[in-house]
Amino acid sequence: MSIFGVKMGLDFDKKIRTGFGVYFLSTPFYRSFQVEQPGGGGSLDTIQAKLGFTYFSYFLEYVFLHSKRWEIGIPTYLGIGEVNFPDVPGFVRQPLFLGQFLVRVDYKILPFIGLSGGLGYRQILLGNTVIQERFNAPIYTFGIKLWLDWVAKKVFPGTFGPLEP
Repeated sequence: MSIFGVKMGLDFDKKIRTGFGVYFLSTPFYRSFQVEQPGGGGSLDTIQAKLGFTYFSYFLEYVFLHSKRWEIGIPTYLGIGEVNFPDVPGFVRQPLFLGQFLVRVDYKILPFIGLSGGLGYRQILLGNTVIQERFNAPIYTFGIKLWLDWVAKKVFPGTFGPLEP
């Protein structure tokens, strides 16, 4: 199961970062449910239902290594979302609260773009037990990172401080 997301935030003195993100499933996740057959007089049928899952998160990150090309940080995420199985009759959307902690490494290819990867753990704090065994797990992340401050300093010289090499 894969989760895709986008986050955006602010950087304070290259040590503390904070911001928000939105995340959703990028690969389908199915669960078996027993439902009553239509007009079946109490007989049950097993169906495979696809999970609908989206969450928003707040993150706070401490960057403990910052060099020209490398950054290593420890982000912590708190998220809120909902779990839904729209194909299951009578299944009510359920709220979900989760936390995530990881160690993240960024490598700048150019001054404004780089690669990012991390290892950590995701834990459902409150919410749906139907998916807990799949979501409470070690995680890995990878992505492309943009340093928009570099672009802003190029476009508006002198407004956002000095440009780093």
